[in-house]
Amino acid sequence: MNLLAETPFENSLGFDLSFSSVKDGFVKIFVSGELAAQSRDRRIFLRINGVTSSYQSFTLMNGHAGAGEWDTSGIYLGRNGWNLDSNFLSEIKLGIFSKSQKITANGLTTFALGDNRILGYEHHGFLVTSSPLSSISVGFDSGVASGKSSVYVM
Repeated sequence: MNLLAETPFENSLGFDLSFSSVKDGFVKIFVSGELAAQSRDRRIFLRINGVTSSYQSFTLMNGHAGAGEWDTSGIYLGRNGWNLDSNFLSEIKLGIFSKSQKITANGLTTFALGDNRILGYEHHGFLVTSSPLSSISVGFDSGVASGKSSVYVM
């Protein structure tokens, strides 16, 4: 794996990263940090090339609670639970295939909640696009997060 980009983020909704275009191949993204949830459940999303709609994405939750949830505004990576602050870690893999005009995604996210409960997520999705991958953003729908991210090309 070769490092493509990395960035810290501090007291923000998340981060945006732009990099050299990836037309075909694989990208791996790691995001870790702490969420100040401000007494609400907060969803975390991956968005590709600034696109905020037309995704097909779902996540399966397990741990101290179980559920399945769907979203079309980004690749849905999971959420904290019970309105609690939490530490989180996401590992996301992207497949970029220009001939099929889709960028596919899957991965895992863990939320270690402030009261020592755990929620784990398995997430899957894709975006139909003819554009190569040139930027990603990862962030929460609200709340404040601090942490670090790394993006690798394989």
